[in-house]
Formats: sequence, structure tokens, C-alpha cells
Amino acid sequence: MKRKILWQTFLAVLQTITGAGLVIFLAVHLFGSSMINFGETGFNAYTTHLDHSNLLIQGLIFLIAVAVFAHGLNGLRTVWRYFKKGKEVHQYLINMKYRDSFLWYVHFATGIFMGLFVTVHLIVDCFGAKEAITTAEIVKTRLQNDWYLACMILLLVCVIFHACCGTRNILIKYGLLPKHQRKIQIALLIGGLAITIFGIHNLWLFRSLP
Repeated sequence: MKRKILWQTFLAVLQTITGAGLVIFLAVHLFGSSMINFGETGFNAYTTHLDHSNLLIQGLIFLIAVAVFAHGLNGLRTVWRYFKKGKEVHQYLINMKYRDSFLWYVHFATGIFMGLFVTVHLIVDCFGAKEAITTAEIVKTRLQNDWYLACMILLLVCVIFHACCGTRNILIKYGLLPKHQRKIQIALLIGGLAITIFGIHNLWLFRSLP
């Protein structure tokens, strides 16, 4: 019994660490993509800087892939135990104020859709065109495909919503700012909508490059 509790505690902490790490990556990734607001030259200056740090970037990409894999599998485990009526999962829902909540269903649904859209994203990246053209031109070419653009918009919406829910859960789980939970939730909602609109704006900037 003690071993089971330790294992569940480890998985809960792992989910928090990987989730927080992926939120940080999301913020950095959105910041880098926002360089397109300074034109194709500004964005390519950013990607050129990344190319010059190739080994570091490859190491970070590996860590991000591991975090996504661990976070996704752990999340699927939680959902599976939810449908199997696992006691610790239902207690978690009570603690997170998720029980019988629409927010809970949307939270894990966005996680599942993220897996599908990320797969599309990676397939296109791995098997897309390899011509020696700028990164901005590559992105622009891919976004000319309406289906790919729709996938990227849906991925963005799912990621932002999932990240906001995860941030909310971390604050509740560790008792951070308990007297301001309502304000924090409103701030996360407004911030998430603003970031989503900004991200979609960036996608259209890539698509409309001359």
C-alpha cells in the first residue's frame, strides 16, 4: 500500500513538473513566433540565432519530447482511471473543484486533441520540404494549406486552454494564493483569450508573407 502511495505521489509530482516545463516552453515558443511581427527578416534573425546554438537546441528538443511523452501518458492514465472509477482520481477532482464539471471534460479533451494535432505538426515538420529557404518561407508555404492552418489554430486553442487549466490546478494543488483563486481564474481566462488571439494573428502574418 505504501509503495502504491509513493508511486502515485511520484506520478502526481511528475505531472506537475512536466506540465510547468511545457508551459514555460509554450511561452518561449510563442515569444519566438511573435518575431514575425517585425517582418520576415526579424523572424529569420531569431531562427538563425537558434541554428547557431544547434547542440543546445537539439538537447532541449529532446527534453521537450520526453516531457510531452511523459505528461501525455500520465494524463491518459488519469483519464483511464477516471472512467474506471479510481478513488484517488475522484478525490483529485473534488480537490481541484472539477467534480461533475464541464471544465474537467474539456481539460482532458483538449489534451487528447493536442496529441492528434501535435502528431500532424511533427509529421509535416519531419517529412515536409527540405529546400534551402528561410524558415519563414517554409512556415508560410505550409500554412497555405487550409487544413494545416486549421490544425494549427485548433492546436493553439487546445494548448492555451490546457495550459491555463494546468496552471490553475498547480496553484490549487500547492495552496498558492488561496485567497485570490477567483481573481486568478479570471486573469487566466482573459490572458488565455488574449494569447490565443495573438497566436492566431501570428499565423495569419506567416500566411500573408509576400
